[in-house]
Amino acid sequence: MARRHTGRRWALGGGFAVLAATTIGAAGAPQQVSARVVATTVPFSVVSPTVADHPTVSGDGRMVVFTAPPANADGRASSVWLSDRGTRQLIELTVPRDGIRLGNSVLPVISADGCVVAVTTEMAFDLFRDEDRGTRWDVYRTILPECGGVANDWELVSTISGINGQDQARGNVDPTQPVAVSGSGSVIAYARPFASLSGNDDPLNGPTAIDVVDLTKLVDEPGRSVQAAGLPAEAAGNGAVYVGERNPALSGDGNTVVFSSDATSGDAVPDWVLPVSNGATTPATVPSQVFAWDRSNADPFTAVSLVSRGSTGPANAGATNPAVSADGRLVAFTSSATNLVNSPSLTACRTSCPAQIYVVDRDSDANFVFDEPGTTSVTLVSRVPAVTEQPIIAADGPSSSPTMSADGNTVAFSTQSSNLLQIQTPGGGEASDGDLLVADLGTQQLRRAFDSPAPAPGAHAHPHLSANGRVLVADSLVAGRLLGDTSITGRRVVLASFTPRLAIAHGDLGTVTVGVPGPEWYVNVVNDGPGAFVPATATSDTPDFAVTGGSCLDGAPVPAGKSCSVYVLLTPSHSGLIGGTLSVAETGYGAITLTSPLKGSGGEPALEALPAGVDFDPTLVGQNSAPRIINVSNVFVGPTVVTSVGISGANPADFSITLNGCGTQIIMGQSCPVVIRFNPLASGRRTATVTVGTLAGQYTSIFVSGQGYYSPSLITTSHARPGARLGISGTGFPADATVLLGWGDGAGRTTLATTDATGAFITELLIPKGDRTGTRTLVALVADGTEAGVAVQVQRVAASGPGTASWPRP
Repeated sequence: MARRHTGRRWALGGGFAVLAATTIGAAGAPQQVSARVVATTVPFSVVSPTVADHPTVSGDGRMVVFTAPPANADGRASSVWLSDRGTRQLIELTVPRDGIRLGNSVLPVISADGCVVAVTTEMAFDLFRDEDRGTRWDVYRTILPECGGVANDWELVSTISGINGQDQARGNVDPTQPVAVSGSGSVIAYARPFASLSGNDDPLNGPTAIDVVDLTKLVDEPGRSVQAAGLPAEAAGNGAVYVGERNPALSGDGNTVVFSSDATSGDAVPDWVLPVSNGATTPATVPSQVFAWDRSNADPFTAVSLVSRGSTGPANAGATNPAVSADGRLVAFTSSATNLVNSPSLTACRTSCPAQIYVVDRDSDANFVFDEPGTTSVTLVSRVPAVTEQPIIAADGPSSSPTMSADGNTVAFSTQSSNLLQIQTPGGGEASDGDLLVADLGTQQLRRAFDSPAPAPGAHAHPHLSANGRVLVADSLVAGRLLGDTSITGRRVVLASFTPRLAIAHGDLGTVTVGVPGPEWYVNVVNDGPGAFVPATATSDTPDFAVTGGSCLDGAPVPAGKSCSVYVLLTPSHSGLIGGTLSVAETGYGAITLTSPLKGSGGEPALEALPAGVDFDPTLVGQNSAPRIINVSNVFVGPTVVTSVGISGANPADFSITLNGCGTQIIMGQSCPVVIRFNPLASGRRTATVTVGTLAGQYTSIFVSGQGYYSPSLITTSHARPGARLGISGTGFPADATVLLGWGDGAGRTTLATTDATGAFITELLIPKGDRTGTRTLVALVADGTEAGVAVQVQRVAASGPGTASWPRP
């Protein structure tokens, strides 16, 4: 908490820094490796009672839609279901109607506001515009009853102008590509066969185009359905195989359409990219790139921009599968390119690099103008966590299926890599399955989505992240393994929920003149993740404390690694101590409410502290920070005597007063020093209030804060043999904590150790005979997420006995 400068009021110089937890490098012997401080377990549940796949989730994590068999055995293979986590209801949405042919429904997508569900279906729910003949797929949407809709009332989305001038059902939507839905469900994009001006097309094997439908317009109204910009007017005709525009993604307002394309979609006049001949007899293919179409830009020559490019040009191996933030600024995609970031690991693999996950910031200078030259930046997400100075090490296996929170700060993806986390998942699953990881870009933390507590096989697919980044859904072949329930078999829809670590300081506003508004202070809410905090209200339960503003009232998400502020002003109604509570709250499903005690006093102010708040540099748990000096001035009309200097608030034991220079009388206009140190007892955001009081009961407050972190490490021998016990020592862990030790590959035995008051332990781990040999990683885990690892060479033991080389010969 600090005072805010408003005329006669004071500000904290520089504000409070938001401190991101990053990997802490360790010096020393090669076998000593420091930690990656990330969460290791999250709550999860199985959403579908039967075999199911392809889920999506609403922005608040309440509604989940997915594909599963119908309730009745009516011959359909798939139907669309809705799971309402708020009411615990499970509802089949695509229920057949009398008079229409039965058909499958696939790839449901729910809008971020949880009101609209769009599906691709064979069933003709609109018989007036849908002739229901032959093989056909169309896109329909429904508004859920919770938002004023009617159950099983479906509106046709995919239309084409008919012979009589009325729009008819298109019937040829690509059922392999999910539709894209805007935040409110009023704009929907889908893929269908490309249609050239000449009509000389292959509707089955040719490229696809993307149609964007504005459902605020009536059917038959001009501009309701338009083809996305970026494709040539005619087919290529050069023998190459083109895929066209694919994988649409929409920003929250529906104004930005992101897609992949193997045309020069960003050119004023697009053309098909020419294939590079490799001497093969099979038709050549062309890598796609990722583009963004600004629907609000009326200039067709500049409305489409190339997104998948670095400082040296477009991705040299193409890019696909985009996801986009709600404002269209951040775009995630998959690419095997080597020229987007500077990474020795990508340079080494040359043309055979595994696909990686990238995020492009289209407005790195934050001036609200996208894609200006020199103002875009590229981040490799699928990388080994490291401090800034260390080389970038990319994932050693393919990564795919990026999904992004509304603010673009949280990205989840599937990966088959083995080097991103110290604990590996066992193999298994289908060819397209993988482990699911979640990255918070603001804190540079990377964590596994599903741990229970040891990782299950990486047999998950089709991840989708809620808008707030706090709920992830996917389909998984190992749901039973995750829950420890052998009765759960087959591919199921599973859900992981994350609760962000939030910190808010106690507010002590000091002594203020009765009936006169005092200085305006601000209280910071700091989000250490995972996911976003979306404050909607900030209130005080005591009229003397008024909430006067702050960024927490802007309605904007607070991403992991960021903070928002609440301005508070005290106008005492009486003399003496005054107390209250500040509440900062979200609204809706899964809402979080933070509370902070407010304190002050009515009287004549006598003291003032500068600075009014101190934010210490990140400090290792158990160590002391550099000292900071606070000058306390006498602002009274006469001399005053300081009688107390104390620390209170949320974490008072994490701070200490090393010098109190205010033990004597202070004359008017003079000051005295108070020196404070930060010595964190635990990791994370730590806050307290230093109070300096007078003989007459007046006092002033100084808000102090800092970020504590652990730097745990393991020390053991660099080589070991099966059949022996491995001696292990650890330091830098939480005090009096239980530590689980085991191998990162999931094989072999585990053991438990307990740390002492200094966070250290000594233990042994048996390596059974016949255990896996080679270079292995020994990992130590604590329930709070503290983690450390060390490489051990487990050597093969030579065989012995009659007939072996080691047996004595006569």
